[in-house]
Amino acid sequence: MLNELERNERLNQLGASDMHKLFNFNNKGAQDLWKEKIGEITRDEITTKVFTAGNLLEEDCLNYYFKQKGIHDYKLNERVAHPSIENFVVSTDGTYNGIPVEHKTINIEKFKTLDKPERNHYIQVHAQACCLQSEQGIIVYSAVTEEDLENPLLYQPSSLLQEEFVIELDQDLVAAIESRAEYFLWC
Repeated sequence: MLNELERNERLNQLGASDMHKLFNFNNKGAQDLWKEKIGEITRDEITTKVFTAGNLLEEDCLNYYFKQKGIHDYKLNERVAHPSIENFVVSTDGTYNGIPVEHKTINIEKFKTLDKPERNHYIQVHAQACCLQSEQGIIVYSAVTEEDLENPLLYQPSSLLQEEFVIELDQDLVAAIESRAEYFLWC
């Protein structure tokens, strides 16, 4: 969860988790994002059990993921500014060798049918890779059961409950992200 100072700082910035709103077909997401950035509306904090568990479990799940991959030189929770688009600043859950790793917690039922990353997450990791100037990004999904949601601090990461998607960047999507970020921030 963000503290007040971090929330205020991000009002003047466009982040990776904002980007999918600029790709909605009905423009409501972009309009609401604009209203939020100018202070006309406030963002409602997401308070679902899965979201809350995800915040609590993210670091443990990523540490487990990197350990399973044999990766020892990684960083968690970095903020990275785009090299040429002012105020386009992304937060990464993890990075190694300049590659962003985004972690998402999902319920076990959704996890069982997961065959590709969710669209919002796909756009988010592209935005992160764009700012990091990386050719790929990774999304790691960790599954939780109802029992895990009731007692998230007892959760034990497992390779059976994690799914990795390595995303090779779509350069057309990167160009669209940069173009939309520049335009949105210019407005």
